[in-house]
Amino acid sequence: MKKIFLLAVVFTLLLTGCLTKDSSQSGATLRVVLDKNTVSAGDSVNAKLLLDTDEKLVTTAKVFLTYNAEVLEITEEGIDLSNSAFSINPFQEIKSNQIELVLGKPYPGVEGVVEIANLSFKALKSANTSLNFNSQLSVVLSESKNILTKRESADLEIK
Repeated sequence: MKKIFLLAVVFTLLLTGCLTKDSSQSGATLRVVLDKNTVSAGDSVNAKLLLDTDEKLVTTAKVFLTYNAEVLEITEEGIDLSNSAFSINPFQEIKSNQIELVLGKPYPGVEGVVEIANLSFKALKSANTSLNFNSQLSVVLSESKNILTKRESADLEIK
């Protein structure tokens, strides 16, 4: 009898959504926004890295952005954090095809749609390319849990 009662309770909770994650619920989103979607070889293009926290407080963002180093190179201006919502930048590394940023904001953190960084690239030659977040390495922490669920890349045409 107890087993039937417990099964009925679990079944009711499943039906009401208490034990399953609602597929309409979303988490944080990392987004790349370019100032231009089409440039000529030799031109510069700025990529703003944005974070939508999905109304959660975020204290840490670890971002890996990949790009095609044969057609884009980071400029001397490189990584601009002057408008970043994060106040602590303990680590940044630029590799030939990837930029890694680790940023923090003391408790309570940041909330809403916030800027992480602004990156400046130079277009080297004609190509269609994109800037993408590495889905396995990028992390957004809220209350010590990774809440990152979406990564939006940006496409660039170089003429």
